Amino acid sequence: MSESDPFPGREGDPELLGELRRRIRERGSIPFDEFMDAALYAPHGGYYERGAAVLGRAGDFYTASDASSAFGEMLAEQIAECQGYCGPGSFDIVELGAGKGTLAADLLGRLLARHGALYRRLNYWIVEKSAAMRSSQRDVLSGRALEGKIRWADSIEQVRPGGVVGCVLANELYDALPVKLVTRRDGRLHERGVGIDAATGGLCFTDAPAEDPALLAYAEAYGLAPVEGSVAEAGLAAQELARRVARALRRGFALVIDYGDRAERLYDPAVRPAGTLMAYHRHRASEDPFVRVGAQDLTAHVNFSALEDASAREGLQTLGLTTQHRFLIALGLADRIAELSSSSAPADVRRRLAMMSLIHPEGMGGIFRVLVQGKGVASVSLRGLADPFAPAGASPWAGRRGLP
Repeated sequence: MSESDPFPGREGDPELLGELRRRIRERGSIPFDEFMDAALYAPHGGYYERGAAVLGRAGDFYTASDASSAFGEMLAEQIAECQGYCGPGSFDIVELGAGKGTLAADLLGRLLARHGALYRRLNYWIVEKSAAMRSSQRDVLSGRALEGKIRWADSIEQVRPGGVVGCVLANELYDALPVKLVTRRDGRLHERGVGIDAATGGLCFTDAPAEDPALLAYAEAYGLAPVEGSVAEAGLAAQELARRVARALRRGFALVIDYGDRAERLYDPAVRPAGTLMAYHRHRASEDPFVRVGAQDLTAHVNFSALEDASAREGLQTLGLTTQHRFLIALGLADRIAELSSSSAPADVRRRLAMMSLIHPEGMGGIFRVLVQGKGVASVSLRGLADPFAPAGASPWAGRRGLP
């Protein structure tokens, strides 16, 4: 039995499954978002309570910061530019869900090396509820010169009660927040729940007419499951976190990097009739959320329209939504790759290939979106939102609020 596969059978964590079955027997079917929350975050048996074992090439998936340190280094350059709009005084970087801590290490290392004045006045906050992930982060960050810069908090509201001045960063966090599932049957919207299959005793989907006012309002606003038989996810938890981030930020920026799209494309039944919910185990994708419960990742694409709308009501305005490859190229990553192109040293070749994976338009570069928002800042023109492919003489800022 390997560390990354603690439950080699099909079901998953016995304690967690026992708790879920108990809830269902007592109350009937439970909403899917309740199941997903338990599968990922339950203190005993939740997927992310396994700590660093779930991340990286030896785990079930890897993030951009696992692929190359250049990802964090380019983000550092963008944040260094952001701080110029925030005025003098202390500057906070708040990372929501920091994984192993690799991104924090790379980002802070770059600021220490290239932006010493900013580094001296900043504090780096990691908002992390999982004890196992905190332990992994401390292991990665311990013994480094930047260790004393990092603090932990259970929620973004704990960071600065008077409001954060700086940058809030969420890299591959929103896709892992629990979602509700809906489908259209007999012309009516139904909410999918989780029940127990009478024949097998395993977990299964159940459908009932949707009645939750918040869910119905979300579905109406963004056009979820418009045709018979289509399935879609409603990211109510992501929407609420976007509101909280906007309220907690007094002045500065929010950067969200994740896979997803605006609603009109995300919920197009011609493109995604079955929705986007996926499970990941050992870098293999599955559409079955009921196997390896607590031992596989569950994700759904992010509705960026909902994030923008929710945060706008709290004064956080969208500055631009772009793709990861355009964002990183605009910040200079292509130039760094070019600098290594003349070297055939194995280490340089590996570094170059790793950097290229970040901007491949059919991989991470094209799948991931970068949403940049601002609050209490004026006349902002950020380098990462410029069009790196603008023709000579054309404005690189034309249409920067929308996807290219």
